[in-house]
Amino acid sequence: MLDLLDAFNVRATFFCIGAKAQCHPALVGEIVARSHALENHSQVHVHTFSVTFPGSLTREIDTAQHTLEALSGECPMFFRAPADLRNLFLEPVLHKLDLRLAAWTWHGYDTRERYPQRVAKRLLDGSTVSHRATFCFCTTATPHTRSKASR
Repeated sequence: MLDLLDAFNVRATFFCIGAKAQCHPALVGEIVARSHALENHSQVHVHTFSVTFPGSLTREIDTAQHTLEALSGECPMFFRAPADLRNLFLEPVLHKLDLRLAAWTWHGYDTRERYPQRVAKRLLDGSTVSHRATFCFCTTATPHTRSKASR
């Protein structure tokens, strides 16, 4: 992905899960070295995020802040909520942590689709995509590491 972005001279923003980033520190370093932005997508990406109370939200987001800053040397400025689901406690927590909320305008639904060509077709067919569009790709595994059950 990084090579493809370089080939088209495109800079991207990677919203990373702190715990996953800890498992791949070299990749995090490469993202930053290639001038892409590294931002906060929570520490463990809990599925109950949208119904979480302020104390737990703060711990989840702040832990990811510290994790990502330790790995990259840069403090994330933006946060993207897991599954883009928010609750009324999120904004005060983000304000307290000096983070801004980010969301997407186009979703690739790549976790449901095995073939990248189909994801691209879904995103681009019949659409006029602005250069300021924000795409959401939630890839958690490469095709060769997915279990047969998830294919």
